[in-house]
Amino acid sequence: MKAILAGVFWILAAGSAMAQGDWDYGSWRVSTFAENVGTAGIVEDVYHYCIASSGGDGDARISIEFMSHDAGPPTVYPSVVIEEYAPRGYDTQMQDGMTGYIIFDSYETAAATPVTSYDPDGYKRARVSYDQPYSQWMLQKMQANGRLDLVVQGRPVAAFQLNGFSAAYLKAADVCGFSGVGVIP
Repeated sequence: MKAILAGVFWILAAGSAMAQGDWDYGSWRVSTFAENVGTAGIVEDVYHYCIASSGGDGDARISIEFMSHDAGPPTVYPSVVIEEYAPRGYDTQMQDGMTGYIIFDSYETAAATPVTSYDPDGYKRARVSYDQPYSQWMLQKMQANGRLDLVVQGRPVAAFQLNGFSAAYLKAADVCGFSGVGVIP
């Protein structure tokens, strides 16, 4: 009876989240998981989610996210998202309407315009996002540089080390069925 119950629980668990993985590359972490969107534990269609990120734990976080079944490189490159969270009841440093920029250690820059919102748990967050068609340029610069700084209203908001980015990007892309084409030479 215990063996039957254990088998049933294993099938149910395998049906909702089939595979997970975490890898660390320098300052970057890759987290992946797969989800069966089929019914009754029957594997019909599995979606893979792959996130490469750096920062977090109370600091700003930068991330790139792939999802299998989406268009990907070389047609569409994943967005580069920088997020800042504030404790409940507090504001983020970045606010709507502020202007800023990101700067790489090669002194190349891009404009940064934060947008604020609340996450599902009620915590305020501010986001700077580089979407298609700018995401490929950002990803190429992240691959070629060692550091990225975010400056808003003349104040430094976040700094990210880019050591390990190339390996993290390749791992996330690979697990979700893509390659490094267009970003990693």
